[in-house]
Amino acid sequence: MRPLILSLLLLLLSAICSCRTTRQSVSESADSTMVEISETRTSLSTDEILSLINSSRELDLSGITVEFFPPDSAHPAARAAPKSLTIENAKAKEQSNAATHQVATIEENDTVNVNLAQSSAQAESTRSDAKILSPLDWVVTAAVLIAIILLIIAIYLSFKKTRQ
Repeated sequence: MRPLILSLLLLLLSAICSCRTTRQSVSESADSTMVEISETRTSLSTDEILSLINSSRELDLSGITVEFFPPDSAHPAARAAPKSLTIENAKAKEQSNAATHQVATIEENDTVNVNLAQSSAQAESTRSDAKILSPLDWVVTAAVLIAIILLIIAIYLSFKKTRQ
């Protein structure tokens, strides 16, 4: 009975100690950030100039005498022709007004657009290689085997007692 228990203990110990598993785990992560800035500047300049010039002249003549040639008998239908013109007094007056109206406007528009895009991705992969049963499977398998062996021993011993 002792060799049986010893062999079962060795079997259990070798099963537990010989279990090997490898596990490879790869974890990847990627982050990306994109910032896009665009600026638009619009400038509209308007310049209006309006100039008004008002000018007037006055001429005042007084003491005007006009002397005509005597009528020509050869041409009775001809008009009378002036011979001399006399002006005693002449006054000239000139007046000038100028006005300038200027309007200058500047209209500016600034537009700034900011676009922000962020993304994040993660991937994880795990690979396990188990070529031998796990310790829990060995314990269950060993327990079943021990139960079968003990059952066989019990049957053998009971059969041996009944023969004697």
